[in-house]
Amino acid sequence: MRFVLSTVLASLFATCLADHIVVKSPQNATTQASGSEMAIAYTVSPDERAHIGSVTVDIFDHEAKNVLYRNVSYAQWSDWHEHGGRVAAAWTLPEDIEAGWYYVIYQGITGGHCSTNGKPIYRICPGVVMSSSMIQVE
Repeated sequence: MRFVLSTVLASLFATCLADHIVVKSPQNATTQASGSEMAIAYTVSPDERAHIGSVTVDIFDHEAKNVLYRNVSYAQWSDWHEHGGRVAAAWTLPEDIEAGWYYVIYQGITGGHCSTNGKPIYRICPGVVMSSSMIQVE
């Protein structure tokens, strides 16, 4: 089986108290056989209030829109608040995936300084960045 990376479908983001790290669409994606490793670099933008974040990759069925493979990749970074940067991760297309079209959802969880009852605390904020690509498994 092979898969081909297609167009980027969507990009959504939410914020906590300020703009957070933006996880752009995956880069360096190539056509590969199923079961082989795929290296992806995530670009993160600098943000003085966001000190930690993570990215997960899920594969969704195109027709039913349900998750077939959850957390096939995970990357985490910290201290990008001054310069931003790139985070590399790798994931493997499952051996048992059937031929067809699939959504690959990249979801970034950003962290930063939030406040509870007016008191600043450091924790993971509900700032989420999502982008999706489409792959075709042949």
